[in-house]
Amino acid sequence: MKFKNDLGGLFVVIENLKHFKELVINSTDYENPV
Repeated sequence: MKFKNDLGGLFVVIENLKHFKELVINSTDYENPV
């Protein structure tokens, strides 16, 4: 059961990292239009 909880937590972390990466990409595109 603990492993399942850890896996869920890891999934949440990965989703947060993806969202953070998108925010960083969007902000850099806004500051440096190609």
